[in-house]
Amino acid sequence: MGGRGAMMKPLSERIQEYKAIGYIAGVKVLERLKLGRKNIEQNLPYMSNTPGTSYLLLTKSGDAIKKFREYGDNRKPSLDIDFDHDHGYGKPHIHYWKDGERIKEGRKLVAKERKKYAKILKAAGY
Repeated sequence: MGGRGAMMKPLSERIQEYKAIGYIAGVKVLERLKLGRKNIEQNLPYMSNTPGTSYLLLTKSGDAIKKFREYGDNRKPSLDIDFDHDHGYGKPHIHYWKDGERIKEGRKLVAKERKKYAKILKAAGY
């Protein structure tokens, strides 16, 4: 139960708020379903059904990659690579997650990360 008495939806229901719309560089692209809601934030799920997986999110126009998210063995996010904005770290930049929270301080990708995520970076035009 949440702090305001609200019950969190079961994981299976929360994950189903998304649908796969394709693949880019071998990574599944997800789209968040509106499910009768007018204004929803386009983001990636907080949890994945599959440990160690990753997903991509496109911009609203659908013509560019907005975010790449990788999940750990605990099915929670381990890192995000943001492509559509720059808040002082350049584009693209990386954010790591710790204890279920995204670390606000992002940074440029180092050479090792650029090599590991080269296919995604290339697909995004970097």
